[in-house]
Amino acid sequence: MADTGFLQRARCLNPAPKRVHDERFQEKDGFFDPKDIVQVKYELLRSCEVEGSDIVSACRRFGFSRTTYYKVYQAFMRGGIPSLTGRPRGRPQPIKLNEIVLG
Repeated sequence: MADTGFLQRARCLNPAPKRVHDERFQEKDGFFDPKDIVQVKYELLRSCEVEGSDIVSACRRFGFSRTTYYKVYQAFMRGGIPSLTGRPRGRPQPIKLNEIVLG
Protein backbone atom coordinates (compact mmCIF):
# COMPACT_ATOMS: atom_id res chain seq x y z
CA MET A 1 0.00 0.00 0.00
CA ALA A 2 1.16 3.49 -0.85
CA ASP A 3 2.28 6.10 1.64
CA THR A 4 -0.65 8.44 2.32
CA GLY A 5 1.67 11.46 2.35
CA PHE A 6 2.83 10.64 -1.17
CA LEU A 7 -0.75 10.13 -2.36
CA GLN A 8 -1.81 13.43 -0.84
CA ARG A 9 1.05 15.37 -2.46
CA ALA A 10 0.21 13.77 -5.81
CA ARG A 11 -3.48 14.68 -5.37
CA CYS A 12 -4.34 10.96 -5.47
CA LEU A 13 -5.52 10.38 -1.90
CA ASN A 14 -9.05 8.98 -1.70
CA PRO A 15 -10.95 11.01 0.92
CA ALA A 16 -13.28 8.06 1.63
CA PRO A 17 -11.36 4.77 1.30
CA LYS A 18 -13.76 3.01 3.69
CA ARG A 19 -16.55 3.32 1.12
CA VAL A 20 -14.66 1.04 -1.31
CA HIS A 21 -16.14 -2.44 -0.89
CA ASP A 22 -15.04 -4.15 -4.10
CA GLU A 23 -13.45 -7.54 -3.37
CA ARG A 24 -10.21 -6.59 -5.17
CA PHE A 25 -9.59 -3.88 -2.61
CA GLN A 26 -10.29 -6.22 0.31
CA GLU A 27 -7.49 -8.67 -0.51
CA LYS A 28 -4.42 -8.59 1.71
CA ASP A 29 -1.79 -8.81 -1.07
CA GLY A 30 -1.54 -5.01 -1.13
CA PHE A 31 -1.78 -4.44 -4.89
CA PHE A 32 -5.17 -2.72 -4.81
CA ASP A 33 -5.17 0.23 -2.42
CA PRO A 34 -8.51 1.88 -1.56
CA LYS A 35 -6.57 5.02 -0.56
CA ASP A 36 -5.37 5.51 -4.16
CA ILE A 37 -8.21 7.40 -5.88
CA VAL A 38 -6.72 6.95 -9.36
CA GLN A 39 -6.65 3.19 -8.95
CA VAL A 40 -10.19 3.11 -7.53
CA LYS A 41 -11.57 5.24 -10.38
CA TYR A 42 -9.76 3.19 -13.01
CA GLU A 43 -11.05 -0.08 -11.57
CA LEU A 44 -14.57 1.38 -11.47
CA LEU A 45 -14.36 2.18 -15.19
CA ARG A 46 -12.76 -1.17 -16.00
CA SER A 47 -15.42 -3.02 -14.04
CA CYS A 48 -18.17 -1.44 -16.14
CA GLU A 49 -16.52 -1.13 -19.54
CA VAL A 50 -14.48 -4.36 -19.67
CA GLU A 51 -16.16 -6.73 -17.24
CA GLY A 52 -19.70 -5.57 -18.07
CA SER A 53 -20.82 -4.70 -14.53
CA ASP A 54 -23.85 -2.48 -14.35
CA ILE A 55 -23.07 1.09 -13.35
CA VAL A 56 -25.30 1.21 -10.26
CA SER A 57 -23.79 -1.86 -8.57
CA ALA A 58 -20.24 -0.90 -9.58
CA CYS A 59 -20.70 2.58 -8.12
CA ARG A 60 -21.96 1.03 -4.90
CA ARG A 61 -18.91 -1.30 -4.69
CA PHE A 62 -16.40 1.48 -5.41
CA GLY A 63 -18.04 4.16 -3.25
CA PHE A 64 -19.11 6.62 -5.96
CA SER A 65 -22.39 8.07 -7.20
CA ARG A 66 -23.62 7.50 -10.75
CA THR A 67 -23.03 11.19 -11.46
CA THR A 68 -19.41 10.78 -10.42
CA TYR A 69 -19.09 7.71 -12.65
CA TYR A 70 -20.10 9.71 -15.72
CA LYS A 71 -17.73 12.55 -14.80
CA VAL A 72 -14.88 10.07 -14.32
CA TYR A 73 -15.74 8.38 -17.63
CA GLN A 74 -15.74 11.68 -19.53
CA ALA A 75 -12.49 12.81 -17.91
CA PHE A 76 -10.84 9.50 -18.77
CA MET A 77 -12.02 9.66 -22.39
CA ARG A 78 -10.59 13.20 -22.70
CA GLY A 79 -7.32 12.78 -20.83
CA GLY A 80 -6.63 9.14 -19.96
CA ILE A 81 -5.29 8.02 -16.61
CA PRO A 82 -3.69 11.40 -15.69
CA SER A 83 -7.18 12.94 -15.74
CA LEU A 84 -8.23 10.67 -12.86
CA THR A 85 -6.13 12.59 -10.32
CA GLY A 86 -7.77 15.24 -8.22
CA ARG A 87 -7.53 18.83 -9.35
CA PRO A 88 -6.54 21.64 -7.00
CA ARG A 89 -9.55 23.43 -5.58
CA GLY A 90 -10.28 27.05 -6.31
CA ARG A 91 -9.38 29.48 -9.01
CA PRO A 92 -6.41 28.45 -11.17
CA GLN A 93 -4.92 31.94 -11.13
CA PRO A 94 -5.57 35.31 -9.50
CA ILE A 95 -8.20 37.61 -10.91
CA LYS A 96 -6.66 40.38 -12.96
CA LEU A 97 -7.92 43.80 -11.96
CA ASN A 98 -7.97 46.51 -14.56
CA GLU A 99 -7.75 50.31 -14.17
CA ILE A 100 -11.54 50.78 -14.15
CA VAL A 101 -12.05 48.42 -11.23
CA LEU A 102 -9.14 49.84 -9.26
CA GLY A 103 -10.46 53.21 -10.05
